[in-house]
Amino acid sequence: MLFILLSFLTIAAGAVVTGYWYVNTKSIYEQRLIEIVRARKDIFISVYAKLYENNPETAAAGAVDVLRKSFSPTVYKNYSSEFYIASLTGGNFAILSHSRRENFDDAAGSFSNVPSDSILALALSDRSGLTSATDYTGEKVLAAYDHVDIGSVRYGMVAKIRYSEVISPKTKAVVSSVLMALVIIVGGGLGFYIFSARRVDRLIKAKKELELYGDIFDSLDEYVAFLDADLKYLSANKAYLSILNAELKDIIGKPFGEKMKKNQMDEILSPYFKQAQQGHFVSFSGWFTLPGRGETYVDAAFLPHKVDNIVQGVVIRASDRTQEAVAKEALISRSKELQRLTAELEQRVREETAKRMMQEQLFFEQKKFADMGQMINAIAHQWRQPINSVGLYIQLVYESFKDNSLDEAMLENFKMDSMKLIQHMSKTIDDFRSFFNPRSEETSFEVIKAVIDTVSLVEAQLKNVSIEFTITCRCRERDFEACNNLLRPPCELPETLVSGFSSEFRQVLMNIVQNAKDVLADKQGSKKVTVAVSALDENVTVSISDNGGGVPDGIKHKIFDPYFTTKPEGKGTGIGLYMSRMIIEEHMGGKISVNNDESGAVFIIVLPRISPRMKKFNPAA
Repeated sequence: MLFILLSFLTIAAGAVVTGYWYVNTKSIYEQRLIEIVRARKDIFISVYAKLYENNPETAAAGAVDVLRKSFSPTVYKNYSSEFYIASLTGGNFAILSHSRRENFDDAAGSFSNVPSDSILALALSDRSGLTSATDYTGEKVLAAYDHVDIGSVRYGMVAKIRYSEVISPKTKAVVSSVLMALVIIVGGGLGFYIFSARRVDRLIKAKKELELYGDIFDSLDEYVAFLDADLKYLSANKAYLSILNAELKDIIGKPFGEKMKKNQMDEILSPYFKQAQQGHFVSFSGWFTLPGRGETYVDAAFLPHKVDNIVQGVVIRASDRTQEAVAKEALISRSKELQRLTAELEQRVREETAKRMMQEQLFFEQKKFADMGQMINAIAHQWRQPINSVGLYIQLVYESFKDNSLDEAMLENFKMDSMKLIQHMSKTIDDFRSFFNPRSEETSFEVIKAVIDTVSLVEAQLKNVSIEFTITCRCRERDFEACNNLLRPPCELPETLVSGFSSEFRQVLMNIVQNAKDVLADKQGSKKVTVAVSALDENVTVSISDNGGGVPDGIKHKIFDPYFTTKPEGKGTGIGLYMSRMIIEEHMGGKISVNNDESGAVFIIVLPRISPRMKKFNPAA
């Protein structure tokens, strides 16, 4: 504003100076022109008077000639001027002398054709003075004029200057003033710009930041409002206004409690506001009735606004947590319901577990009876040959006694062979008792030994149906193999040591081998069962395979289910493989599975191996 006022003052001062300069310069011009006319008139009269004494006839022409020769264009203070003499005789005029022109033939004529307001007409009239008008040359001039009458001839005298030269100083003054004003305006503007550019930039930046903060403030999902020290509204964002169902102009200067229910304000919010007014940060949550929302669960905070450590107001910040609160209440209700259902389920699980344990015990008992029948059948096969052999030996001894061929050596052989057969039968009874002897605690045992002990119980049955069997054992130290012949002890290195219940493990082997025997019993051609034990890593793997054609793919996934059997009714319980899986996976922490190879089924048992004791194996241990 100051800059604009200064510019106007500069222009006004320039105008005043220009006006003064013009008036002063014009006045000088006018004074000079009057002096020229007056001096030339005096000279003309003086010369005419002198010449008239000698020759009255030529006195006027002589005076004109003197003026013609004596006057030249003059320059006064950088301003030029001209002078001429004209005559009027009768009705005709003529220019007798002009300081800037030599030929005046074209400057003569009838006076009636001369415009009455021209300088020439004025000079040849009966008047004298100073004026600006058009001269006979057609240019506008400032001129002083006067006349002298000699006889019937009037001589007019004119001192003049082009009007353009008169106003030239004024033009220059105006241009100078304008230029000066422009310099002041442009220079001042540039200075003002340089001086204020940074401040303007800061103001623009501050304005943009304020607009940005205002946009951010209004775009917040949180409800934010500013109250003064008397808890009257100063400002609020759009989200806050929405919960009051009001516009900003409607709440500015209004007390906070005006829009809230009285009991909510007095009983809940007032104590929090008092804490905030004392300079404490306060946070709380609860259900509130809001004008624009109804029942709303609000999570809120009151923040004291301090200036020089004096509380000047309170900032309200709140969020709508209705959905979370409703979900939380529903979750709590659902949790209580789940706790009740869980308690009922746990009770049912305990009941079902007890039932299952009883059922599993029943399974075991049923299986034991089934296995016992198989074992009795196995013992019958194992004893049949020794008993027949003993009978043959008795008949041989009796016939030898009758024909007197019995001697002491024959009796000794008879005794030794009979004792071997009796010991074999006794060992069969021991194996039978060991097979069904339950263990209350887990023990470590050699898998290869359990395999040989189990196969020995059904060896006679396998041979009776022409089944060849092979037992192999591979470890990091050596390989072992037995074909249709059981070697005791099988190996002196305890590399197949595992932890568990050996009687249950032998029962699993018995189930699988018996199933293989039943599949191969009616098969024509070669019949083979192979038991392969390996201990090459941290596990002991037992593979029982046969060449009976394998398990059909359609039932492979059901083969370990309880009561599932492929045997004719009355010949299978359907719990043998189910109990085998329970023993291996639940009692011994292993894994049992079944696959098919090119010739038949392959049952694979994997058990965690115990680190071997690096000492000789004691078969009696």
